[in-house]
This record gives sequence, structure tokens and C-alpha cells, in this order.
Amino acid sequence: MLLVVVGCGEASLPGPAPAVPAAPTSVNASPAAAPPLASTAPPPGPEAIFDALRSDLTACYEQGRKAIPAMTNGKVTFHASIDEGGKVACVIPADDTGLSQSVEDCMGDRLARERYRAAEPWSYELTIAVRDGAMTRAAPPPTGPAIDTIDTHGVDAPMSMVQGLLRSLDDCVQDMPESDKLRVIYVGGRVGRDGRVECALATSAEALPAPVRACAAGVLMKAKFSPPKSGSGLISIPVKVMGRKRR
Repeated sequence: MLLVVVGCGEASLPGPAPAVPAAPTSVNASPAAAPPLASTAPPPGPEAIFDALRSDLTACYEQGRKAIPAMTNGKVTFHASIDEGGKVACVIPADDTGLSQSVEDCMGDRLARERYRAAEPWSYELTIAVRDGAMTRAAPPPTGPAIDTIDTHGVDAPMSMVQGLLRSLDDCVQDMPESDKLRVIYVGGRVGRDGRVECALATSAEALPAPVRACAAGVLMKAKFSPPKSGSGLISIPVKVMGRKRR
């Protein structure tokens, strides 16, 4: 069963490490083994990502607070997808409150510039919270937002389009592993000036099977929206999955 209700709605990077001169190679030496194409180590979790980027993310917040001193509380959850080369392919903010657009944009831009080891494509969710002027990482609620909504910023999503997207996403989540607990999958995308989706992703607090992630992101990539009112637009769909898979 899939439950969704529609609602209304830089800090500088460190420079590269100095190059190390290559050691002389004997003419009789065996050729060096080719480096592995991808790392077999698991990707970093939200806590490790936050710890690595904490100073830059904090700088984003502190810069924004100079313009808005009263901005002492707020939160935002960033959803990000990483391609096989370790490059961040898409970053979508959602479930945000209390933080200015400039702060969210600065944080999102920093997350998008990070690079990771080459590996199988993966995704993550990172919730950043500000409490009494102090920034920290927060765990997203396991049941998703209190009120299920399809969040759109700058774009319109007619009911007929929403229903079509939900039917297609329902097909995607049938490949979820068996489970008796409620699971939440966020499907989000960035809409370009022509109404086409520039990038899309699917994330979850738990690791998503690759076929589910690719299928859900692919559904949104095929959608065509009205051109955003200005700049680019965002869409975020929390999909609640209950029960066991049916296939």
C-alpha cells in the first residue's frame, strides 16, 4: 500500500594535495597493477558527511544570520544522489522551515561540490537543524512528515499529473524487500526553465535497493511540468510504503 496526500504548496574547498613525484621505474620491473575502478567500501553515512562538511555548512548559516539576526531556529533535509564516479548528481532540499533561502542555497551548493570515491550509485538524506543559534545534525522522523504532502516550489503539479506519478511510483516500490514496518522514500527533482526535470533522485533513511532507486528517479525524470515562474523549480514527493512486497 502506498499512502500520499497532496498538500499546498561558501565556504572555500581545501586545495588539492601536493603532487608526489613518481619513483623511478626499472626497465625490468613488472607493470603496475591497474587501480580498481570502484571502491568496495560502503559509502559514508549522514553523520560522517555532516562531520566532514560541518565548518562549511556552519559558515553558510552564520553568513545568513548576519542578514537575519532573528534566524535562531530552523531545519532542512537535503536529499542527494551520487553517481558511479563519486560526483554529486542531484541535491534537493525538502521539509524545510525557519532558514532563509540564501542559507539553504549555500548549504545545497556546498553539498553538491563534494566528491566521493568511485562506487556504485548511492544516495543519502541529511537533516540539518538549528536550535538556539547552534547547528547540528538531526535524524529524520522514521514516519516522514506529520502531514504527507507533495512539495513544489516554483512549479505547478496538476492532480492528473500527480495521480499518474503515484501510480508509476507504486509499481517501482513493489521491488522493496519484505518488511512489516512503515518505510518512507523521498522522490525529488529539479525542474529547469523549460519544465523538464534536470535531475531526479530517490532516497530513504535506510539503504534503497538499486532497482527501486533507479526506477523511482526515472519516473520523475520523464515528467514534464509547466515552466517555473522564475529560475528553476523543485518537487519533493514523500512515498510511504506499508506492508510486504507483492511480487
